[in-house]
Amino acid sequence: MPLPSLQEVAACVPPTGILRDWLRWSIRETEAPLIQHVGVALQVMTSLLPGDFGILYAGGSMLPATIRWTLIVGEPAASAKSTCVEMAINAIREVAANRICAAPDSPEGLVQELVENDGLPKILGYEELGEFLSKTQTGRLEPLKPLLTKLYDGRPHDRRLVHEPITVMRPRLSLFCGIAPMFFERYMTPTDLGGGFASRFQMICGTPLDPIPWPTRDQVRRVRLLERLQAVAETPFAPCSGLTPEAEREWTAFYLETHAMAQRRVGPIRGVYSRSRQHALKAALVYAVDLGEAGTDPWPLSLHALELGIRWAWLTTACAEHILGDLCASPHLRNRRTVLQRLAQGPKTKGDLAREVRLPQRQLDDLLTGLVTEDVVVVVTGTKLWYVLRDPALVAAEEDASRAASFTPVAGLPTTAAVASVEDADEGLPTLSPEAAQAVAAYGAVQTANIDVA
Repeated sequence: MPLPSLQEVAACVPPTGILRDWLRWSIRETEAPLIQHVGVALQVMTSLLPGDFGILYAGGSMLPATIRWTLIVGEPAASAKSTCVEMAINAIREVAANRICAAPDSPEGLVQELVENDGLPKILGYEELGEFLSKTQTGRLEPLKPLLTKLYDGRPHDRRLVHEPITVMRPRLSLFCGIAPMFFERYMTPTDLGGGFASRFQMICGTPLDPIPWPTRDQVRRVRLLERLQAVAETPFAPCSGLTPEAEREWTAFYLETHAMAQRRVGPIRGVYSRSRQHALKAALVYAVDLGEAGTDPWPLSLHALELGIRWAWLTTACAEHILGDLCASPHLRNRRTVLQRLAQGPKTKGDLAREVRLPQRQLDDLLTGLVTEDVVVVVTGTKLWYVLRDPALVAAEEDASRAASFTPVAGLPTTAAVASVEDADEGLPTLSPEAAQAVAAYGAVQTANIDVA
């Protein structure tokens, strides 16, 4: 999928407002891609809003707009991702220094800071997320990724410390990070890609603007911008009361479209399309502030603000599809496809897979955990633990996607009838052992029509 054009990105910026003022200043400071400038501005505004700023969503729970994860993916130096992260953190620090979260040295330390600032939006910035991800591979920081993933929803979180249990009732933690493609490939494990950690990020990448040999360093424009941001930080905006009738019709169409597109995709990009609905709503709420529609009393979300939010969500989804598509040839996904191909032959134990694919134990564990989390593989308990492929046709779908060098749409997920119709073509599959055959029988939903269990 091609990257968003300059015209498509520019269409996400209202003609007046803080977002436009930010761009007027920032594009004269660095030649970072235009989409990064917009992403920085949205992130800064998000971090300055009240903790309860959001909208009632699924199940009557609050969807807080003040939790936003943004990930800039770009080559070192050329993408100016570190500069963008630094610009955002510096602006937030000058306006509301208490919104900056210190880099945690343990999961307990992070929870403790959120408890002490319960309900206050905090932002954690990493100029190179790869450094953080590498530290979470082993040691005391290993539980941080699952913790961050859970905190993203903004729901109460309990944790038992040495002396007493503590609870953060309203966690409001945002992440704003940059990462080089090589570190994305190396440290984003299959579990991260398939288990929801990666899809929580709004991924952005693009082509740099024209070179800027020396920044303008326009302090007059910057001071004026900071004053407007200060006004946002000091305004007690009320939560959104819901959608206007026009916005609700637009939302319904967008929801159904993204749902259908998610069902036609395989691998990590499916989660990105599903998550794009939350991203659109959160962006729309920030756009409502920029448009002057949000107030101190409950207010409805307009069609205009929602359209801008949806537009932004489509752009970040296109970026994610581009980024993840480039990873199809990466070692992680190549190993994933190898494991799936082995499982397409029939149920396997972890020992079987270790012998056949010859991967390090930890790498194989990560792959299998990710596949089980995605519900692509199920674990059947018998005399041994068997890994069973839920739908063998998905292997062909992922191979098609890899050949296209992108997670492109497939023609719908295969049905039972479609799998059974290719029974005659699968006569070459090996005969399963009696134990494996019992594992298949124990999992009734597995399509056994193309597996010889005699």
